This record gives sequence, structure tokens and C-alpha cells, in this order.
Amino acid sequence: MPNIDLDLLTPDVTLPATAVLFGADDQVSGPASVYPIGAVADALITTDAFAGLETYAIAAEADRAAIVAMGSVPAAPYLLDGLPPAAIISAPRDAYMLNGAYVPLSSLLTFSSAQKYTIGADGKYKLNAGNGPAYEWSGGRSRLLIEANPSTNYWPNSEDCTLWPNAIGYVPSVTPGGLGAIAVQTLTATAIDMQATAFAVVMTAGSWITKRFLIKSTTGAANILVGFYGTVSEFGASGDTTVRIVSGPATVAAVPGFYGLWKLNGLSATTWSEIEVTRHVLVAETMLHELYAQGVSVGQTLTLARCQVEKTDYSSSYTPCGASPTTRPADVVTAAPGLLALLQGNAATVAVRGTTQFGGASPPLIASASRGNGVLITTTQAQAYPGPLVASLPSVSADFGVVAGYSPSGRKLVANGGTVVTDTGELFGSTDTGIQFAISTVNGLAANMILDDIIVWPFYGADAGSQDQARVYP
Repeated sequence: MPNIDLDLLTPDVTLPATAVLFGADDQVSGPASVYPIGAVADALITTDAFAGLETYAIAAEADRAAIVAMGSVPAAPYLLDGLPPAAIISAPRDAYMLNGAYVPLSSLLTFSSAQKYTIGADGKYKLNAGNGPAYEWSGGRSRLLIEANPSTNYWPNSEDCTLWPNAIGYVPSVTPGGLGAIAVQTLTATAIDMQATAFAVVMTAGSWITKRFLIKSTTGAANILVGFYGTVSEFGASGDTTVRIVSGPATVAAVPGFYGLWKLNGLSATTWSEIEVTRHVLVAETMLHELYAQGVSVGQTLTLARCQVEKTDYSSSYTPCGASPTTRPADVVTAAPGLLALLQGNAATVAVRGTTQFGGASPPLIASASRGNGVLITTTQAQAYPGPLVASLPSVSADFGVVAGYSPSGRKLVANGGTVVTDTGELFGSTDTGIQFAISTVNGLAANMILDDIIVWPFYGADAGSQDQARVYP
């Protein structure tokens, strides 16, 4: 690639509401200039390297568009009261900035976490290294996954169906790495009935259990049934069990006369369907989690992957399970020194956008590790803690965009562009020695979240600007 002399371009110090490039001039000390990214791209495609290549004009213009897309951060989405932020963490845009300069994410957040399997843009699973960020492809974009609740997989040998017990009516086979970093299990029918799994999990009264897996099926006459069977309550009462099609072509219908037994329809031989089954366990008993196929055609195959059972009312990222239950520890994500200094400042405004899974009443969105103060969030509200400051969230969606501002005179809170609420309480200050996301070490609350943006401005934003920034991504 040819060298570009930024000195030949005119810095734009007004930070226009268009795409811009933040860059240091000649590698010298001093504040970085801001150049319109379009001008940089124009300079690139008009250098000698492109001279005389008129026949490649269309390709050159495509290159220019790619440069604009890859090398810029749109300023307009991040302006508050007409001013840019001091910190940007944007997973979908792969943009991480501190005080006007691009920085690695480690300059903004620190991670204490185990390695984690997540879905990539290609639909396959990838392994994210421990003590670093885990990115999940969700909603057509890459997002930062934080799981502040630990998880245990109770589906033994989830990566090797040849070791599953009670293998009735099928021949098992395994394709290691069949779906990226995880294995694919194939069950080929040898009889008209197949019982794929019958694992036992001991449950307490009032607890929850959730099963999540991927499945495909070749054409056949099978009734493919899913559910949890209790040794005391059998399939339970109406409303105890719910089934959700996370993705894929499958549909689901309750089996008449069996409240907790559900039939999967519309499975594809080529496209995965992701299924989540959740049951509220009302009495102490042992739960058997089963996948049962009735009336199959000999030679018909069921293909499974990502087999996981958890003692929660929601599912988390996939943890491969060995011969005994396998646990993933909780993530701890903390503001690194540069970001922490901004949050400890005399005044600041913070925007956080994403989607949350709820691991208990009012889990924290952002909280001080030393004092516990921060912002809590539920499906219906965001709440500044401690204190009664509450902003409403629509209950129909777990997607959120929350803005919290604070100064010596008080604080404000607004969620999903709603009403701005204020009081004279405190949010963060110099005594907050650590600030974490999705967890509070003081009150023991935690949540699992998929985050798009964390944005910090070093001032107390006005109401209208705060409302505008309190939006779901983008």
C-alpha cells in the first residue's frame, strides 16, 4: 500500500458529523488531528500507485468505500450536546478509543474469565481465549458477551454421543470440529423408536432447569419429542415447561395430555434449529432430560450439537461437558485505569447499550466494586442504586439503551429514550476504587449481558442529549 502524507491534508478541527479518521501527525507528541476519512481515501486512490489505471476505476471506487468502512468511526452517533466522548467501546464497529486515540480494548476493560465458546458470523462456534473478551454474533453483528453468573453443564459427554447411556434404537457417531470448534453428534435410527438421552439431574423445590441444543433431521415420519421428566411429577402441570425456538425452521407443539412434553416439527436436514426447553421444578425430585423420537424411519438421522443442561431459567454460552458436570466460572469485567479515571471524575455521562439475560432481581448494569453503588436493570426498569431513582424500560424487550449522568449537584437516569429522571444522589466518585460491568461484588448481584456500546463523556449531559443517547443499538 502506498504511503500517504497526512501533512498534505487539512485537519478538520470541528469534528463534523461524518466519518472521520483520528491519527497522529508524523509520529510526534501532541494531540492527534482529525482528518475527514473521505479526504484520506481520495488521497490514497489518486497516488501514483493508481495512475493510469482508468480501467480499474470501478475497483478503485470499491477500494475507497472499503477504506471508509474499515478506517473510520462515525462521529454523529456518539455526540452528546454536540461534543465527542472521551471513551468509546463499540463491539459491532470494532472501535475502541480513549481520549481521541484508538487503543486496544485492554486499555479500557480488564477481563477475568475462562475460555468460552461463542457463535461467529459464519454460524460456527469459535473458542475465545480466557482472560479476554468473548464476542458473540447476535442480531447481525459482533457483540461483547459478559457472563457474570457461573454455569454448569449437566449433559455428560456433550461432545461424544458414543458415551451416552440408554442408547436405544440408533447408532451414534461423532464428527469432531463439525461445527467449528465443537463436535457434531449423529444418531442413525436402527428401529422405529429412538431414545437419545436420559440423563438424571437432582433438583430442589422451586428451582429451574433449562436445556439448549442444536438439531437437524433427515426426512422421516418421526415424532421428535422433548421435555423434562420428573421422578415425582412426571411431565408436570400446565405452564411448568416452555419451549423456545431460538433460531432455525423448527416449530413446536404441545403433546395432548402431556403438559411438559413437546413435539418438534419442521426440522431441516441442512439448516440447524436451536431449541431451548425450560421447566420450573415445583417439588424436590430428579429430572430426566430426554430427546425421544417415536415412529422414525430406519436410516433416518438426527444430528445434534451444543448439548447443554443448566440449573437456571435461561441458557448461557456453551460449556463442553466431560464425564461429570463441568463448570464455567463467572466473568469479572472491570474498567481499566484509563476508563476508571473518567468514571471517577467530577462529572461524567455513561451510555450502555445491549441485551441482558436476567439472573435474579435487579442485576447491575454497571457498579462500583468497592461500594456497590451503580445502575441496576430489569426487564421493566433501570434504577440508580442506592436510592429510588428509576427509569422505565419497555417490558416487551430485553434490549436496552441506558444513560446515567452525574455531577456534584446530582444525577440523572434515562432508559430507551424515555423520561429523564433526576435526584441529588451520588453515582460514582473518587472513592470508587473499582467499577465493574454486569456484577457487584458488594451485594452479590450478577447478570449475563451482550453489550454493543459503552460510551463515556467527561461532563454532565443535558436532558435532550441524554435522551437521544439512551437508545438501543445502533
